[in-house]
Order: sequence, then C-alpha cells, then structure tokens
Amino acid sequence: MASEMLKQLWKCIRGPGLYRIHGELSADGLRLAGRDYSKNSPETIGDFILGLASFLYSLSYGCSPFLIPYMYRGGYFTYEGLYVLMRTSVYLAVILGPAYCIRGLGRFNNVVYRQFIVDLTRCETQVKHDDDVKLKLKQYDFHFSHWPVDFDINVTGDADKHVSTHVSQLTVVSDETGWMERIPYLPVDFLAYIVFSSIGKYMVFPGAAGILQAGMFPMLTSGRAKLIESNKGVRAKVRTIDNNGIDTLFIDNRQSGDSSGKKLVICCEGNAAFYEVGCMSTPQGRGFSVLGWNHPGFAGSSGFPYPSQEINAVNAVFQYAVTHLGFRHDDIVVFCWSIGGYPATWLAQQYPDIHAVIIDASFDDLLPLAVSKMPPLLRPVIVRAVSSYMNLNIADQLVKYPGPVRLIKRTMDEVITTVGPEYPDTNRINDLLIRLFEYRYPNLMSDELAKETLLTWLTTCETHDHNALLQLNQVDVDECLDTLYDYVENNSKQFPLHIGDRLSSEEKTRLILFLVVQYLTHFPGTHCSPFPSSQFTLPWSL
Repeated sequence: MASEMLKQLWKCIRGPGLYRIHGELSADGLRLAGRDYSKNSPETIGDFILGLASFLYSLSYGCSPFLIPYMYRGGYFTYEGLYVLMRTSVYLAVILGPAYCIRGLGRFNNVVYRQFIVDLTRCETQVKHDDDVKLKLKQYDFHFSHWPVDFDINVTGDADKHVSTHVSQLTVVSDETGWMERIPYLPVDFLAYIVFSSIGKYMVFPGAAGILQAGMFPMLTSGRAKLIESNKGVRAKVRTIDNNGIDTLFIDNRQSGDSSGKKLVICCEGNAAFYEVGCMSTPQGRGFSVLGWNHPGFAGSSGFPYPSQEINAVNAVFQYAVTHLGFRHDDIVVFCWSIGGYPATWLAQQYPDIHAVIIDASFDDLLPLAVSKMPPLLRPVIVRAVSSYMNLNIADQLVKYPGPVRLIKRTMDEVITTVGPEYPDTNRINDLLIRLFEYRYPNLMSDELAKETLLTWLTTCETHDHNALLQLNQVDVDECLDTLYDYVENNSKQFPLHIGDRLSSEEKTRLILFLVVQYLTHFPGTHCSPFPSSQFTLPWSL
C-alpha cells in the first residue's frame, strides 16, 4: 500500500500540468459544460516558482547575444567567474527541487488530479489503446507532451513519399562558390548563424517564444475549450517523420446536411497565431469541416518551425486528414494566413489534386520583407541568415500548383508591405499574384499594356478606381469567359495557358483585368483583422 502511494506521489511530481476538465458527452452527442482545474495552495506555489524559472530562462536565452558579451566583460568565464556560476546553479537546484516536491504534494492531495493520473497511467500502460480509455483521457486538457499519439506517419501514413524533406533543422543552403571564394564572407556567415539561432528565429516566428506563449496561455486554453465543448472539436496528436508531436484539432461537419461540410479546410496559421485563436473560425462559420494545427514549437506542438520541420508537420497533418479522417484529396481545401503560406503552398505543390488553395495576407518571398524591416547596416547579415536558414519562397511553390487559387489582399496591411499600408503597391501579395500570372498566362503578361494595366490595378485598393479601369477597358465578363473556354476547348486546361497569340493588346488587357478580379479579393482590414466568414468563398476555376 505504501509503495503504491509512493509511486502515485512520484507520478504527481513528474506528471503533466492539468488545465481543464471538459464535460462528458451526453447520449445525444452534446458535450456538457466543462470546468477549469482548481489548484490547491501547494501546487499553486510550486507552479509559480517553476513558471518564473522557465520565464527567466526564456528571457536569458533570447537576450544571449547581449548577455554573453556582458558576462565575458564581467569575468564570468574565468575560474573565479565559473565558480560563481556553479554556486548559483546549486542555489537554483536547491530552490527548484523543493518546488517540484511541493507541487507534487499539492497534486497528490487533489482528488481530481489523482484521478487524472490514474486515467493517464491506464492509457500509457496499454500496448494497444482502448478507445474508451482514450476517450476518457481526452476529457482532460493537460500538457500536450503527455498526450497519446493518435496518428503516426511513420507507421500508418505516407512517410516515404517526401522523405527528402527530412533534413537537418539548420542546414545552410549550398551554392556554387568554392571554399576559397567564401573565406572573405565567413565572418558574415558566422554572425548570421549567431543572430539567427539566438533571436533571429524568434523574430520570424515569435509564436515559438515561451514568453509570448506564457502571456497567451489563458486565451489558448479558453479558445481550445470553446472549440471542443461548443463546436465538438476533436483534439489529436500527429507524429511527424522527424518525431515531432503536432497539436491538431478537427471539427467534423460532414453530417450537418450542408454540402460545405463535405469539404475539409486545412488551416495554416501565421507566425504568432495558434489554431485556438486563429483562422479556423472563418471556414467553420461557413459550415466547412475544419482541421487546425499548430506550428512545431507552438503551444502543444514540439520542435521549432524551421522550414524542414514545417514541411514535415503539414505533410503529416495532410496524411492524418486522408488516412485517419477519411477525406479524399479533391475534397481538401488549404486556407492559410500570412507566413502559413509557406507550408500551405508546399502542400499544394506536392498534392496537386487538392480542391483549392486560399491565401490570405501572405507574400512571395520572406527576404524582401526581412530586409525592409531591418536597418540597412545589417543587410548582409539578414540576407545571409534568411537565405541560409529561413528561405521561405512561397511563389516558387505556388506556381507548381495547377488548381484554383484565391489571394486575399488586406487594404491596410502594415506587416507584408515593404514601405507601409499607405502604399498598397508595396504589398508583397502583389508580387505573389504577378509571379503566378507570369507562369500561368505568359503571353498575356508579356504584353506591355496588359502588364502596365495590372500594375495600375495593384497600386490602388479603392473599388471606384477598379470599376473605372474595368469600364475604361470595356471588360465584358461573358466575352472573356468565351475567349478562355474556346482556348481550353481547342488546347488544354493545363498551365501554363499560352492564350493570347492572336489577341490584340487591348484584348489581352481585358483578359488580365478579368483574371485579377477572379484571383484577387480585397478586404478592408489590417494584417491581424479577423477575416469574416461571410467573405470566405472557394476560388474561381475554368
């Protein structure tokens, strides 16, 4: 008896944090109201001490480029300084060790937590998870590191198809320059590595920083509770080819009676966004089935959103949707916001038979944005860091997708413009559209008048200016459709479409204006304004 109690106490000390108990499912499929987990005083004190230590560690790691030189100048890397650091480490261990024990004792004396540990142990000790045991465990919201794996791409998914994407997380992009020629650039390379691996990566993906996640923790738990309890969401852990655990949530609307529910929208969030409070609500509001996931290193997901890990994560999520949830490729729509355009467009180029891609407030390439936001003095370092470690070239991936595409341009976007929101022509989604058109309609874009007219369209976000351009160029929708249908009937729908050989400059201009209306949607909002469900529509296609 005593040994069993000691085992349970040890599990309480080492166990995951418990945040909420979701209500049980009733006979009619509705979930009863849940409640937040109530900590007692010892657990609260222990959590505060450990949370403070975690916060200070995250802060010191982020400030390491400035902290290390300060410590060096202060003599902390001498024998005497190292002795001081070792003594400080001992003091921390003396503080943190009892904090773990105090928290564990508090949990041990909490009936709710002890029952949770019993349910968790029962699930972990099963060789093959029983559905009832797993379902009972999923009534709890707890630290995701202890969540059982629901889908493992290494076991049940298509792990071999994209094994080439499984590369090291900090691989430098190779070039044709030999070592002798690169020697003068080694100081810049070294500085780029130091800057990126310390604070640079968190500037690109601030959502991976522990400080931000700690501040958003109440919002994430309440948002997750709403998705699960009010919208019948199902949370699951998806294991990637590089053994990261990705936090996902699925809302199934296939039985709603609405045809939209048959389509699954996979949502790819921005660089400081999470599915709990992200863009999932937009397609969900239109009745679509929705699958959200958090980037590696975001909230419950492990890892860090390096490009390789992003690719492996979205590939595993897609395979989970197809293999486990039962959706066909042509029933899947990918919806992304901001930097989520990178995994979204990679998915589109790898699975060209998906139904459509909708890209909101994204860009063509990270490098021009990064350079524009930093001081000119740091340009060589920024160029090398982004090119080597965070080369997010969305346009190169999007042009390889042959299906329907819709781009959403925010008229007051202050993030993906290289100058500012008052200059809509510097919005990088314009460049993404131009790259897409240059690939899909090369003959139209090679015409000077047509391209100049397109650039004029992109320099303004005012509806009356766009209407004036349409009227000035006498754009007739039916006539443009007939021209496109005739070409497809006599040639092919496969991109690139070499339409325009026998058209005048005026006819090419009318076609370009017609196409930009179909591809590009203007939304009057800033970068982080929620995109309304009422404006969420599937893209146009021939």
